[in-house]
Amino acid sequence: MRTTFIIIVLALAGLAGGYGSYLIWDHVTAEPPTGPGADTGSAWRGPETATESVIGQAMPDGVVLPALDGGQHDLAEWRGKTLLINFWASWCPPCIREMPVFEELQQEFGGDRFTFIGIAVDNRADAAEFAQKTGVTYPILYGRAEAMTAGDQFGNRRGMLPYSVLVDADGVIQRVWSGELHRADLEPVIREALDTPP
Repeated sequence: MRTTFIIIVLALAGLAGGYGSYLIWDHVTAEPPTGPGADTGSAWRGPETATESVIGQAMPDGVVLPALDGGQHDLAEWRGKTLLINFWASWCPPCIREMPVFEELQQEFGGDRFTFIGIAVDNRADAAEFAQKTGVTYPILYGRAEAMTAGDQFGNRRGMLPYSVLVDADGVIQRVWSGELHRADLEPVIREALDTPP
């Protein structure tokens, strides 16, 4: 199963290259969905087609994943802060490109009112190595099928990477993005969420 997963990921990553986002296999360990309207396959989608079905909904409960700090963390631990939750992987070039920008913004805006949280669709060793190389200081959670399930709960129905979600301090999802983000995309959104003038 692990070999099949790696082959599928590499093949799909190759197909998606150059478009600023990658597709990961939707629900690797789950049975294919059935019934009317079931999504029975995955196809590449560009950044402009991130699902908006979760906007205005409460952040899902019970999203618990292991963290690089060695513990298990529930995203509810950060309720009361504005969160930028980013789903990424060490083998995803657009994810790699955007993380230094996230760290810069974390250094500028992170604190009692705001934080980035990275969720790596990856194994611990690869996620930890990449986080160390980039000097990321914000919390990094990780997992494979579990992280993909979390992404689905946040509206990432097709398993795009990178995929980012802005959750306000009341725990309500305000924005979603599928694809690579830049400082110009995020800084105004963070300032608005925190009511911080430029």
